[in-house]
Amino acid sequence: ELYEKTNLYNHRTVKPEAFILKPDYVPNEYLDRQTLWNKMELSEKQPNARLCRELNVALPIELNNSDQRMLIEDFVKDNFVSEGMIADVAIHRDDENNPHAHIMLTMREVDSEGNILNKRKRIPKLDENG
Repeated sequence: ELYEKTNLYNHRTVKPEAFILKPDYVPNEYLDRQTLWNKMELSEKQPNARLCRELNVALPIELNNSDQRMLIEDFVKDNFVSEGMIADVAIHRDDENNPHAHIMLTMREVDSEGNILNKRKRIPKLDENG
């Protein structure tokens, strides 16, 4: 909406499988991609602010589509959603030899009232040895 532009990605032969994962306490309105990213963008003060982290994850071709989705969902929930982030996931299977997932993670957490909180610049992840 910021640029008053609509991007269409309907040229793909295989439609990506897209979904949003969020902590249980975050309101369901954040399951809408447009709402999620517009609110994240509006929360920023600087025009060049970083809105998200992005990951590309290769998926094993030995797994069927359902197992690939389960694998990426578990990975995202365990590593990011459990830390308060909202994840926008798109699984691409255009090339059967290169299934992969694009994951966009919010830089800001959202509380149970739908308020956007301050950024956490680092994600502490320590094992039992520190």
